[in-house]
Amino acid sequence: MHVALCSHFLQKVSEVIRLRTLKKTKDKTKLFLFLAPALIIYVVFMIIPMLGAVYFSLVEWNGIKGAALEFVGLKNYITAFNNPNFILSLKNMMRMVFFSVLFHTPIALLLAVAINNRYRGYRVFKAIFFRTDRISSDSSWLVMVFYLHAQWFNECNVDIAWTR
Repeated sequence: MHVALCSHFLQKVSEVIRLRTLKKTKDKTKLFLFLAPALIIYVVFMIIPMLGAVYFSLVEWNGIKGAALEFVGLKNYITAFNNPNFILSLKNMMRMVFFSVLFHTPIALLLAVAINNRYRGYRVFKAIFFRTDRISSDSSWLVMVFYLHAQWFNECNVDIAWTR
């Protein structure tokens, strides 16, 4: 019985895959045009910097443009792994990742469920929950107002007591 269910399931999956395949060149071109900007951004801002980081980890360099680069291979890695502070930082990072996944993921899942379900007072919960999202942008706005207030308010002829 299980074999029959598995074969039936696989047959249905293969039918769905066949239906979803792109048969026309026009569809493939559209797909490529929509994916191209994202792929370019990904390659420019993710892949190239990662390759650069790997390259610079294998050379000795003082960080000044135009200075000579000396290939040292894995010597930098050996030096790092022989440093007790580096090992301690790796242990601390592993602990942080473990506890973050252990605690933050279930809490985030519960909050997502709480936001998407309708119950008594759910709108109040949503308002309180999303208000914290606005606090950072509001505080940034306030900092810029205090930073630029004298110049901006005086140019705009705004009469506010604390700008005098």
